[in-house]
Amino acid sequence: MMLLFFIRTFAEFLLGRKKGSAVAWRSSLAPFSFRFARGRERSFRSVWLWFRVTMGVVLRKRPVPAAPRTALLALDDVPDNGEGRQRYVEARTGRPCSFVALNDLAPEYTAQRIGLLIQVGVLYMLLLPLILFGGRRRASIGLIPVDFVRLCLLERALRGGPVREIIWFYGYEKGTALMIWFLIRRRGIQVSVLPSPNPIRTFYSHVVASRFIFTAPFQSDEYRLLRKGWVVGDTVHWPMYRTDQIRLTAGRATVMATVGFISSGNWLRSHIGKNQVGANFDANEEQALGWCNSFARNHQDVSVRIFLHPLEKRPEYLSLSLAHFGRMGFAPGAIMVDTAAGQHPECMDVGVTLYSSALLERLHAGYKGVFAQPGMPADYFMGGSITNIIAHDEAAFHLLLDQVLACPTDRFFELYGLREYRWNYGSASGALIGKQERLPARPLEVSVVIPVYEAEDFVEAAVRSAVERAEVTEVLLVEDGSPDGSLEVCSQLEHEHAKVRLLRHDAGVNRGAAASRNLGVRHATAPFVAFLDADDRYLPNRFSGEREVWSKHPDADGSYGAVGAHFHSPQERVLFDEVFAHTLTTIRRTLPPDNLFPAFIGLAPVLDLGHIHLNGLTLRRSALEKMPFLFRDDITIGEDTEFIIRASAYLRLYPGSIEEPVALRGVHAGNRITRDAAPARSRWIMYGALLEWARAHEVGRVGFRRIGEVYAGYAVKSAAGRIEQREAWSAVRRFPGALKRLDNVEALVDMSFSRMKAISVSLKWLSRVIFKVAWGMRGGPPPEVRASWERLRQRTA
Repeated sequence: MMLLFFIRTFAEFLLGRKKGSAVAWRSSLAPFSFRFARGRERSFRSVWLWFRVTMGVVLRKRPVPAAPRTALLALDDVPDNGEGRQRYVEARTGRPCSFVALNDLAPEYTAQRIGLLIQVGVLYMLLLPLILFGGRRRASIGLIPVDFVRLCLLERALRGGPVREIIWFYGYEKGTALMIWFLIRRRGIQVSVLPSPNPIRTFYSHVVASRFIFTAPFQSDEYRLLRKGWVVGDTVHWPMYRTDQIRLTAGRATVMATVGFISSGNWLRSHIGKNQVGANFDANEEQALGWCNSFARNHQDVSVRIFLHPLEKRPEYLSLSLAHFGRMGFAPGAIMVDTAAGQHPECMDVGVTLYSSALLERLHAGYKGVFAQPGMPADYFMGGSITNIIAHDEAAFHLLLDQVLACPTDRFFELYGLREYRWNYGSASGALIGKQERLPARPLEVSVVIPVYEAEDFVEAAVRSAVERAEVTEVLLVEDGSPDGSLEVCSQLEHEHAKVRLLRHDAGVNRGAAASRNLGVRHATAPFVAFLDADDRYLPNRFSGEREVWSKHPDADGSYGAVGAHFHSPQERVLFDEVFAHTLTTIRRTLPPDNLFPAFIGLAPVLDLGHIHLNGLTLRRSALEKMPFLFRDDITIGEDTEFIIRASAYLRLYPGSIEEPVALRGVHAGNRITRDAAPARSRWIMYGALLEWARAHEVGRVGFRRIGEVYAGYAVKSAAGRIEQREAWSAVRRFPGALKRLDNVEALVDMSFSRMKAISVSLKWLSRVIFKVAWGMRGGPPPEVRASWERLRQRTA
């Protein structure tokens, strides 16, 4: 229940145990960041306002929006710009996207409303001391129940769906960090925060996100100053929203000597009871508009036009908006009603606003604009050079506007130090703004991690195959306490090759392959990390696919390729074929990154999917920070497979060369996996660890159940002794879906009646009959069963 999550994270915040929950609650409890709303945020009226909003969300009856159908979701408060947001995200990521507006969410049925009412009542009782003694924090505290209800409805909309990543168009409401922390921690969804581009110093003092998206130059400065209060995985730069809709049209200049005032629409929010920033803001905006009018009166060749906020242009409010600005002396022809956002710059020479992200978008696209800020603190905007186009009194505004009107567009960005605000700075004539210039590709720099244990006969060939690759900048040999002469060979290789570094565990003890790889990753210095076993080797085309992946997909966290096999003798080839179905280890289907993890655990069934071998995997080193831990050192066999499955849930892995091998695995008598006497037991242990991770890190109920079914299947196949048999029965009772597979049913019969051969044979015969009847009713056995039979026939042929 969501309420328990709120209570538990609040307790963690008080105890200081979890950094993420602490930052999320600090964001929720911090005073409202609108520093010009003095007085109002201290009053109980703000709590009453948010209470009305909360009850409105719980009790309203409206059509429930369709659940998102894509793995990528754009999320915003209001539905007005849904189509634009969706196109923007798809253009930036190159992936299909759904859109959900938080204000559109509503309870689906009466029972859900009653449940929400009960939980909201309990939440208000818990918040009562904070409301009574919260002082200037009351506005933020009153917002928490609104976010709680929205989160309940959003969680319901996402439940069981395909969403793996959310681009959150971040508003100014302080409690949103709690919602994001829930989605990251409990749902396992990667949440990228895309903030408003307004350069206001305290809007983002506390941020929780998987990724923070910069869209304006000043945000990098904010990040450096405020990041100590943030929990953010990584950062990325995108062009500002709507920039590529705002075009400089060849042969058509903007309307000269026209000042366009961009309204914030806050007066309308005050009128409809949704203004949480204070009435003095409305007075400040009217005063700024008065400055524009007085400038026009003193300059007969200058006209002023009003550009309405999207809220003001809604049909139900349009007549009210026309009347509002009509009372200020503006004729209907001076109020731009039908003008689309992308056409605004063509209808004015200079944009003016008190505070609006729309003006930042126009600056970003290469159009002139200034800020008129009567009554605002001098340090309100934290924008570096943007302060050069801000006026705080009427005389300064008139002087600034006079200079900007007389200044050509290209000269404007030079004169006021705003070159960095133009996404594609250059000639204005005919330029299409919003396309980032392609930078020359940086050479791929890779650190290769090689764990070494009892590999004195093989490690030299492995190292040579790595150092010969131009992309490899260092080879990290992690000697794992080998009893043979591996340490001496590694020391000699470090002496011979400048790229080679030798690492050892403390006291030279043996820690296993997983701990050795973790040690190597911690000491890696290149932007990318690859792995190689000491008895394997790279082929000359090892990183050719990686270069292509990162040139086409800048968002890629990793790339994988096919791995072949090299046999030291015919006997080892026979042993290898008994364990593996294919000589080439690869993913045999081209899958988008969002489908890889579901395919691995069987949620998106892909016939003959294949596997990723660690030798063919290359990862961005910074992306590994998204994973709570790397290789598990409590697994001796299959730790690489377990890591790859988890990595596919956190990282965006793209296929590289999946048809031609990029590396070879050496098959010899000393291989751990080929000499494994109980492969089902190893898989049982590996999937037990995966199930433990799935329980702690939310992968959805369906995903958790699917992993549990595989775990239960291997449990019954490998159980020996009464204790393990009891554990296997317990796993089957917990995950009965495992019995949908005939091999699991037969293994369960063998385990339960191992001493009663006649009963065992009879029950297995009966099971086959039942399954064949069921398959016949469905048109035949499942494709994976047919494929398994075909592979068995080919082996025995």
